Amino acid sequence: MNTSMYLDALKARLNLPSDYAAAKRLGVSQQRISNYRSGRQQMDDDLIPKVAELLEVDPAIVAFDIYAARATSGFARELFGRLAEIARDANSTGPAIAADPQSPALESSGGSSGTRTQDQRIKSPMLYRLS
Repeated sequence: MNTSMYLDALKARLNLPSDYAAAKRLGVSQQRISNYRSGRQQMDDDLIPKVAELLEVDPAIVAFDIYAARATSGFARELFGRLAEIARDANSTGPAIAADPQSPALESSGGSSGTRTQDQRIKSPMLYRLS
């Protein structure tokens, strides 16, 4: 998920009518939210724990998703996407913040949940120990 998707999830969860209301709730300027929406900027590190708290999810999930969205290389994007998936699986996160099923880090054989079965999990020695 990217910053814009998290903003949408936050607005839905808190029943906020606009990006302006989301900005006020997060304590940031409307311009900052506009930069997030336009893709000029991804969520700043200082907002990650606040967004996670408001969505009632593990901050690691939000952080890894945002780091994946910020990544400038395919390797880093894939790595952080996979770490987000591991954190999501470990926390059994609900569909309100489920990752984009089209994400390369979430390839699955069929199911629509966007999570992998034990046999489909990451096989990298470093990451395998985390799952």
